[in-house]
Amino acid sequence: MRSLLLLLLLSSSAVSAQQDTLRANLAPAEISAMRHTFRQGFLDTRQLDTSLLAIMPAHTLSDRLEREAALFIKSYGPGSLSTLSLRGTGATHTAIVWNGLTLNSPMLGLTDLSFFPSFLTENIQVEYGGNGPLGGNGAVGGSIRLDNSLSFRSGNRATLFAGTGSFGQQRGGAGYLWSNGKVVTQTKIYHEQAGNNFTYQRPDGTRIRQQHARFLQTGITQDFKTGRADHFIEGHVMLLRNEREIPPHMLAEISQQQQYDEVIRGVISWNRIFQKAAVKVMAGVSDEMIHYKDPAARLDEKSRSRVWQAEAEAGVTLNPWLRLTGQAGTMLAQASVESYTGDPEMEQFSIAAALQADRRKWKAQLAAKQVFFDGKSVPLLPSFSFSVPLYRYISFRGDIAGIYRLPTLNDRFWQPGGDPNLKPEQGYSGSAGLITELRRNNSFLRFTANLFQSVLQQAIVWYPATDGLYHAGNIQTLNSRGLDATMALNIHYGKLSLQLSGGPVYTEAIVTKADGVFTEAINKQLVYTPRVLWKGMLELGYQQFSVRYNHTYTGYRFITADHAHHLDPYDVAELHLGWKRLFGKNELIFTGSIKNLYNADYQIIAWRAMPGRWYEAGIMFRFGR
Repeated sequence: MRSLLLLLLLSSSAVSAQQDTLRANLAPAEISAMRHTFRQGFLDTRQLDTSLLAIMPAHTLSDRLEREAALFIKSYGPGSLSTLSLRGTGATHTAIVWNGLTLNSPMLGLTDLSFFPSFLTENIQVEYGGNGPLGGNGAVGGSIRLDNSLSFRSGNRATLFAGTGSFGQQRGGAGYLWSNGKVVTQTKIYHEQAGNNFTYQRPDGTRIRQQHARFLQTGITQDFKTGRADHFIEGHVMLLRNEREIPPHMLAEISQQQQYDEVIRGVISWNRIFQKAAVKVMAGVSDEMIHYKDPAARLDEKSRSRVWQAEAEAGVTLNPWLRLTGQAGTMLAQASVESYTGDPEMEQFSIAAALQADRRKWKAQLAAKQVFFDGKSVPLLPSFSFSVPLYRYISFRGDIAGIYRLPTLNDRFWQPGGDPNLKPEQGYSGSAGLITELRRNNSFLRFTANLFQSVLQQAIVWYPATDGLYHAGNIQTLNSRGLDATMALNIHYGKLSLQLSGGPVYTEAIVTKADGVFTEAINKQLVYTPRVLWKGMLELGYQQFSVRYNHTYTGYRFITADHAHHLDPYDVAELHLGWKRLFGKNELIFTGSIKNLYNADYQIIAWRAMPGRWYEAGIMFRFGR
């Protein structure tokens, strides 16, 4: 039954054309940013369905990406650390950007996706494929872009929601937006907690209840915008706090580990749009604190990092179909960690230019970027992307670009083992694909297929040396290649609607060069990288009712470099039910979900338990539009 449903769904991600039957009649989007920004290349980009916030309003960024995007989420369990693997790359190889501010930790190089409530952002866009000139540091596998867009349209809008679920889960939040046509302000607050005391089966066959797995998360965002559509200032502030108990792995009896996280982020930008030109200046700061405790090991460690970032961008229209854009940016990262030695900071500076052509559906962009860090330089990074029509309903797109990732502060300054003289990882990435779109009356069909490849040289790895300690070194070369295909079908007939989307992702992430003890990994698949990934969605709607079925198949994942051990494939399915009722300009929504529908017993990370079948229910009120 599961295999049949999976074959029917053929889904790997949501696409921008999807429409949810629970969606309210939202106001049209206001395009007030630069009409052709520097980062607007012709890459394989997919917008997540914002209408799903009605069904899954309080889920984390990790939850949204796991269900809707063609990528692999590496999760240690509900409320625990979650990172992603995109097109065969590691957790540090995807750039996470919030309103222009890079969120990747300067110490670790990655972002914990479970520590970002999706309710606190309006737009989530997945950009597949590495592109150094457009995505910046760490955009090797791709980029995740998060934006809080505000419209000058006058009016008020409020949202309230609450939810509950298995294992002591409680969630709730509220949002309020006010606009008088010249000033817009929006406030959102969010809270979630759970005990995570689910039962699971240990390797010896006994079932036990997970202990020491409680988590609590709160968050607030404040957004504002003032001016007019062609000349405005906007700002965004976010505060997140997270308390989590780290449960024991499946082979251990107890754990006393705890972690406290606190993040403050802020961004402000000035935007001016002329008839044939546009200017944008942005500045942002991120302050992160991590407090880790393990009484059993007598550990009580605090670390803190700060990032200051600024960018200036200007574009000019040379003729009706040709545009030139320039950009300059700087970033300063600092950290306070007891295990660091030396000067724990890193400065970056970059300058870039892009030429974009758009004529009669023929589109192309040529870009180049030069990056400097701590007085050193990364080789000039080129980028080229294009989209051309082949037939009435078919177009062909492609891209190729230089990619890079700078060593993190941990890589350079952690002692013992850090190396201040590490080189940046660098290489190239490219993809090519077909896009087919058909529209007829109230029906829509979209199909995409892509081939992709990236080569990353001088990859940084922590390896055991002859002194018995781990050291960081540029000792690997990674070659990732594969294909993905997505299909989305939307049919509306009177009060009935159907959505069906589908496609697999096949990835080979091969270590082609390695030194020392990692030579056993040469010509083998990168650990925790599935070759086969398949995601699916089927939704039926009738009047106010909606039934949505999601299915994910994840293939074998090796957990050791020599492939001596692996994790078995698994299928996970979810069923979502929804009912909506409009009262003038107001809206009431009830939702219910069954997670892990088939009660699968699986592991994403070795010896980290995942819950069996569990349940959620929620209610949402929306006032005004």
